[in-house]
Amino acid sequence: MSNVFFNNPFWTYWALTFAVFLIYAASFLVAALDVREEIAEQLRKAEQRRARPKPRFEDPLAGRSVAATLDPGANRQLPPFLQWVYDEVAPMAQRLGIEARVLVYQDSKGHPLVHVTDGQRLVSYRLDRTLAEEARAGNPQSLEEARRRVEAFLRLEWLGDTTAMQRTTELAKEAKAKGEAAPSEEAPAPAAAAPRQASGATDPKAAERQRLIEEAKARAAARKAQQQGPGSES
Repeated sequence: MSNVFFNNPFWTYWALTFAVFLIYAASFLVAALDVREEIAEQLRKAEQRRARPKPRFEDPLAGRSVAATLDPGANRQLPPFLQWVYDEVAPMAQRLGIEARVLVYQDSKGHPLVHVTDGQRLVSYRLDRTLAEEARAGNPQSLEEARRRVEAFLRLEWLGDTTAMQRTTELAKEAKAKGEAAPSEEAPAPAAAAPRQASGATDPKAAERQRLIEEAKARAAARKAQQQGPGSES
């Protein structure tokens, strides 16, 4: 009987095939157990991470409005230029009855940026840098103009005084009228008109426009002559 199984090539072949199959099956089972253990380990770690208490971070801006976020605190020291702007704007706001805090910053181009806020409301005005520097240097006209601009802005934007803009426009018109009246008093009208005509005649832009107009007229006349030529011959 043993000779039938062990000396038979058929049974030997299939026995070896079955052994190889068992080896592959055992390897697959071991790999599947390893994968299952790895998946179980990952699930345990994920469960531990979910069960772990998460740190709570408090929002430093919670409960604060946009206007309140600009508050720099009580210990902020302003540069001399911005301190001068603050010393001009703060008394003006108090005189107008504005119960708000005045904050002065500087934008990226060096212009003083004035903020007026009461914690909930915020209005901002950018004062011209050149005008502020001239006013700080002692120019009385620049100082008056800077104060006028800031006061008109505060009246309009904070107090809702719509006549502030009208007054500003009227002052600008008066200044323009005074500026135009000064040359007319020095010279008569015909004499003043002559230089303007002379400057217009020597203006390169006006000469260029006149040249283009003449060229366009010449091209139009040439096209018209070409269109009329065949018709006249027939």
